Parts: sequence; C-alpha cells; structure tokens
Amino acid sequence: MAGPPQPSPYDFGSYKLVITSAEGKEVDVSNLVVELNFFESLKDPYVNGNFLILDSANIFNYVNFRGQEVVKITVTDFYNNIKINKTYAITAVNKHVKTADSSSAYIITFHDVHMYKNQKTVFSKALVGKPESIIKQALAEVGIGLNEETSTQKKMRFIVPFTMNPVSVAHTMKNRMTTGTGSPFFLHASIYNSNLSLKSLDTLLGQPAFNSQPFKYSSVAEIKTNSEYSVEQFESLSHRIAAVNFDRNQDALQQFEKAGFGSQYIWVDTFADKADEERYRITEPLSTLPKPNGLPDYASTLPSELGKPLHESVSSYISEITTRQSFPEPDIYAYHEEKEINRHNYKAKAKGLKSFSVKSFVTMQCPGYEFFGKDLIGANLIDVYIPKDLPIEVESSPEFIKDKKRSGKYLMTNIRHMFKNSQYSVTVAGVKFDNDRGIANEQFYQGEVN
Repeated sequence: MAGPPQPSPYDFGSYKLVITSAEGKEVDVSNLVVELNFFESLKDPYVNGNFLILDSANIFNYVNFRGQEVVKITVTDFYNNIKINKTYAITAVNKHVKTADSSSAYIITFHDVHMYKNQKTVFSKALVGKPESIIKQALAEVGIGLNEETSTQKKMRFIVPFTMNPVSVAHTMKNRMTTGTGSPFFLHASIYNSNLSLKSLDTLLGQPAFNSQPFKYSSVAEIKTNSEYSVEQFESLSHRIAAVNFDRNQDALQQFEKAGFGSQYIWVDTFADKADEERYRITEPLSTLPKPNGLPDYASTLPSELGKPLHESVSSYISEITTRQSFPEPDIYAYHEEKEINRHNYKAKAKGLKSFSVKSFVTMQCPGYEFFGKDLIGANLIDVYIPKDLPIEVESSPEFIKDKKRSGKYLMTNIRHMFKNSQYSVTVAGVKFDNDRGIANEQFYQGEVN
C-alpha cells in the first residue's frame, strides 16, 4: 500500500539563492540562508520578501551590498520539481547584528524587479483609453504586463505629471475603476505569474475555493514521523490550521470613520451649473455581491437603544467637483468626469465596499503542502472550518460543531510563504462578506460550564 506523498505536509525540497553584485560578481548564499520569506498581497502590485543570512564567509564584503544587486531564487518541492524560479531586486540590508567575532546575521529585503525600476522612473505624458488601458500603458514603462478585466468607466484622458511614476499612475487609475454595480478593483502581483492582475471584487468573490477539503482548525498536536500516520492522516494534517486569529472584527466605529455603512455625497456639476445630492447605503452594493457562504454579514435593523439602522446613518459628508466634459473630443473624459451624474455613485459604492471588506478578517497558519506551486492570490477563495465554542460531544455531527460565523469561504488578501528549518509554512489572511445560512438557527449552550 502506498504511503503518504512525502514525510510531512511542511516538507519541501530546497532553495537556491544566487546574488549578482553591481560589478557582475555571482555568489551562491544558499547554505548561509536560514529563513526565506515571500509576501503576496491583493492590494500590492508587487511581490516582496526577505531572507536571513548567518554570515561566516565574508559574503557581506565580497558582494559589497549597495542596494544595486539582484538575487535569483529557485525553490523546489520534495521531489526537486522547481516551483519558484524568479529574479528579484535587492533593496536593503536590515537588522545587521554581529553574533560573534567571526560571524554576523542580517536580513536582506527584495522586491519585484519592475518595482525597483518604478522607483527610479518618473514620466509625463497624456494617456488615453479606458482606465484598464491606461494602467497597461503606464506599466509598459517598466516592462510589466497586465491581465486585466473591463471596467464600466468610459474612455478618458489622464495627464501624467512629472511627480508620478508608472505604478502610482496604475494605482490611481485602479482606484477610479468600478464594475456596473460599483464593486472596486484590485491590482496585484504573484510569485507564480510574471504579469500583474487587475480584477473586480465581483470576480474575486465569484471564484471557487481552491481546496475541496476545508482547512480545519485543530489544537491537536501534529504527528511528527512518516511511520506514524496513514495517507488519510497526511491529508488531514495537510489541511490543518495550526493557529487562527481574528483581529479587530466587526468594528462598527471603524466603518463610521471610513464611510462604510452610510454617507452623504454631493456631486457638483460645473457644466450644468447644478449639484446633485445622493445618500450612499451599504445595503445596495452589498446585495449585488456574490455570496459564496449564503447570507450578507449585515443586519438592516438595530436595537432601539442604538437608533436608526447603520445604512440610514450619515457618518461623512463628501463633496466633489465633477465637470461634465473638459476635452473637446467626443466621449473622452477627465479623471473625475462621467457622462451622467448618477454614474458618480459608483465611486461611493466602491469606497464603501472597500471599507466594509475589513469587517470580518482572519489570519491562519497552515502547512505549505497544499499551497506550493499554486497561483492562488486573486485567483481562488479558501474554504475554512472552525469549530464553534461549545463542549464537543461524541455524537455531535460536523455540521453541528461548525462555527457558522467564522467558518466559510474567505477571499485571500495576503499570503506569506515561509521556508525555515527545512519546512514550508504559509500564513494566510482573508476576508468574507457573508455567513452560513445556518447561523440564523444557532443556539447557545445553557448547561454548566466547567
């Protein structure tokens, strides 16, 4: 009978790091690196990371670090199949500590090459097209491609001042984009993709979960050796959440500050010499989002002591000048312009949904086995099973034990890939907008508490 696919869900093959100095010197520092980290984020158009070197070979002087180096990083799985193979720009040496007379420890940080080029590039020109087209034109200045989705905004002209670099232009235009329902867009990078990706919140929430078996939190200690578990146990361990943390969840005051629930907008149209006033309510854009879990994580009522519903509140008053059409060409608009005044409401919805997105936030630590070699950030949801806070009885079913509030499909917003001590683990952060429908029927334990 075949055994588990590898000794542990944390095991990987090896990593190789070759640094090239400004003068063209190459040095393999793989044997001196004790920790390697990659960071992916749904809101960042770049991948960054760091590695910890314990130097007893005079590498620091040999390379003569100036922030003008590149590092080629190759990481293989347990069977020596290459999973990560990419060159990054070294940007800094951090926390340089002398550990003994003949050794030092220091952390080298790195970024995607296009971000390094971006920081030393400013340009000025007129870019014309839909926002996603302008983003693609800007990114071409630093040699990076774009996998884009179409927005609802019209063709526009954007005059780039000499104070902006290509990625800042892309970021500015991304913030102007929405879908026809007001969903915002996210521009992000991946360790497995050489292009950036531009996707709407609608698309992101409509994706399937990459794991058919949910990742499950369990405080049970791991089994350490290959001889101690079966294939089934390996499968369970590879989907085990070792630690889970919910930071600052359901923070209504934060939503008030960021106009997440309700706000008043006034769009001043100087072309028509009039102002239109509109009330933003979270209930409208929230109702149009895909609901992979079932029910929106929002109630349209409040206890009488707290006043009227949150979406009827006005926590901010926002005024914006919105000229109708500055340029003489037909169907070419400036950054703040729209053809019809009501199309400006898309901006209010996008801002509200971005604020609302941090309302339910989770951070999980998992084995790396199921994540290795998979382009997941912005491409898939993650299905999570958290047991509810109740004494568990033998006859209890998994559905009864399931926490209907904290379990479910989360949109992954951040992934940290950590290779340390011959083990690969990931820390995943995610958000969700909805809950399991069964939460409406939840009961609490009324027996004795030990």
